[in-house]
Amino acid sequence: MKGFLTIENYGNAVYEIERSKFICQMFYVENETDAKSRIDSVKKEHSIARHNVYAYTLNSGEEKFSDDGEPKGTGGYALLQLLRLENLKNVVVVVTRYFGGIKLGVGGLKRAYEKSLSMAISNTKPIFKELSQEYKFSVSYEEYSKLNNYLSRSKNKVVNLEYLNEVNLSVLVPIDNVNEFIIGLNNEFSGSIEYKEGEKRYINY
Repeated sequence: MKGFLTIENYGNAVYEIERSKFICQMFYVENETDAKSRIDSVKKEHSIARHNVYAYTLNSGEEKFSDDGEPKGTGGYALLQLLRLENLKNVVVVVTRYFGGIKLGVGGLKRAYEKSLSMAISNTKPIFKELSQEYKFSVSYEEYSKLNNYLSRSKNKVVNLEYLNEVNLSVLVPIDNVNEFIIGLNNEFSGSIEYKEGEKRYINY
C-alpha cells in the first residue's frame, strides 16, 4: 500500500449512559507488539473495571478484538467494525466500562461502545501516512545550499540533519514522487551529486 489513514497520536472520550461509564482511549501504534503494550497499560490503569474491551487494526494486515466478557459482538467486534468503516490503520482502541447498575441490553451495549469510539475519533487529528523512500546525502556546505534550495521546491521531509565537516542529511520522498525527485535532482546538479538509497517507511508530510 502507498499510504494509509491513521491518527496523529492519541485521542479519548468518555460516554455515560444509564450510570454506566465508557472510557475510550485511542493510540497510534507501529506494530502488534506496540498495540498489545497499550492494551496491557490500559488494563493495568483500570484494573478494577468490569470490562476493558479492545480492538486494533494494522496496515500490515493484522486485526484483533476482544469483548472481554461482554456479550459476543457488542464490544470489541463493534469497535473493529467502526475502525474499518473509518479506514483507520495502525490504531488500537480500548474502551473501559464501569457498570452503573442498569443493564443496557445487547443493542444498547453495542451502540454505547460505538458511540464512545465515535466521540474519540472526533477528538483526534486524522493524518495520512505515505510510503516514502529515504535518500542519504553527505555534501559540502556549498552543495547543501544548492540542495536545500531544490528541496524547498519539492515534496519531501528532511530528517537526521547534521552539520559536521560536511552536511549529512536524510530526505524522505513519497514513492509516487521518487522519479520526479531524482530527475529534478540530477538536473539541478548536472548528475554530479551523490546519494545513497535508504529504507522505505510510512510518514506524514
